Amino acid sequence: MTGNSLGERFVVTSFGESHGPRVGIIIDGCPAGLELPVNDIQRELQRRKPSGEQFSTERREADQVEVSSGIFNDYTTGAPIHLSVPNLDMRSEAYEERRYTPRPGQVDLVARLKYGGNEDYRGGGRFSARVTVGFVAAGAVAKKLISTIGIQVYAHTAEIAGIRAKKVPPGDEARASRGNPLSCADSEAAEKMV
Repeated sequence: MTGNSLGERFVVTSFGESHGPRVGIIIDGCPAGLELPVNDIQRELQRRKPSGEQFSTERREADQVEVSSGIFNDYTTGAPIHLSVPNLDMRSEAYEERRYTPRPGQVDLVARLKYGGNEDYRGGGRFSARVTVGFVAAGAVAKKLISTIGIQVYAHTAEIAGIRAKKVPPGDEARASRGNPLSCADSEAAEKMV
């Protein structure tokens, strides 16, 4: 990934910062005529939302996707698809006192060096997990597109701290991984991972 875009034919360009007005994605290369109700994108964003579990962020956002271009009457138009969500749950003042003191284990120093002190330092700025909202939305579109040729995608946690999940029969992983806060298809391994 160079800059803020990735891909060659299906190109996604991420935009926004953790405490900016919104975060999102622009997708170029999605053909016209793909059935894509906004609810298909929203469903994936709902899966990304904090669960309230101990491994989840305390930040609470509605993450209601807004479409500005590329989808009309539940079908893609062939134009670039612009998807975004507003940032509403921000406490930027907490970052003012730490502005010149990089947080250990965070990307603050790297961002300062990369952008010469011009970065948005609030909440991790461009390097916050918050910007993954756009990638999840783009993934929802990509999943819909590749489903037209019979490909399905899922993910689950396979290993944490040397604790490895055992293999689960193909087709069972997606269902089994939704049963615990770590999204691990092996419930016994998930308990140990916790």
